Amino acid sequence: MSLSALVCGAVLAGQEPPAGTERSPAPAAEQQQQQQQPAVVPDAERQLAEQLLRRHAEQSRDVAVLVADYVQRRTTELSPRPLVSSGEFLFVAKPAAVVFRASKPRPSVVRLTADCYEVYRPNQRRLERFRLGGPQLAVGLFAAVAGDDEQLLRDFCIAGCADVPRREGEPERPARVAVRLLPRRDEVGRHLRELVITFARAEARLCAISYRDASGDLVAIELRDLRADPENPPSADLGLPDGVQVVEHAPPPPAPAGAEQSAPASKSEPGR
Repeated sequence: MSLSALVCGAVLAGQEPPAGTERSPAPAAEQQQQQQQPAVVPDAERQLAEQLLRRHAEQSRDVAVLVADYVQRRTTELSPRPLVSSGEFLFVAKPAAVVFRASKPRPSVVRLTADCYEVYRPNQRRLERFRLGGPQLAVGLFAAVAGDDEQLLRDFCIAGCADVPRREGEPERPARVAVRLLPRRDEVGRHLRELVITFARAEARLCAISYRDASGDLVAIELRDLRADPENPPSADLGLPDGVQVVEHAPPPPAPAGAEQSAPASKSEPGR
């Protein structure tokens, strides 16, 4: 089972399909071909992308804690409809961690750090802890949230920068721009085939992060009502009550050089 498949499955634990539908991911062979093609980006797009990443970095440099409401959608070829969860999002800069406290469709807490991720299901009184075989996925997501433009441009090349049209029925909102990034190295591309960061154009405010994982699934995280360094911020600690069953998982074995990592047999929620 691939590292990114494990992480994505845990981060999206507890999701269920909504009423709508979204497009399915492109076939794996097509995605691999797209990833290998060099990005040819007009100068104006590249300059705007670099400007947005730089402004995001400047605004985020001294932020220790970021809190937001989130809605997360995962589009996978294993489901005709996207899988959706929502709740509270927390990012802590040092030591770096992302925490998803899902309230819908059912309570769960997922914490991702550089070397492991944990998924806690309070209704089952069960915590699963997965040791990661490498930091590439976590580092990429942390850099996108924290505005580490140096890390992003070291690991990714700019592949596009385009306006995000307002969806039918969506309330009025400031203009948004999506910066599309493709991995520069195979070791990054094995976990993140594509990374897209969406900003409000005028203030370079972070609005959403989406990525395509090693199995081709598209994961989109929309962030709403961002609060930087709020008073009395929530803790990144899980705060487990007594009597919780803890299940430890060893890191997945490394993939042979030049080999594709295998996809999991099933992407249903662990223990579901």
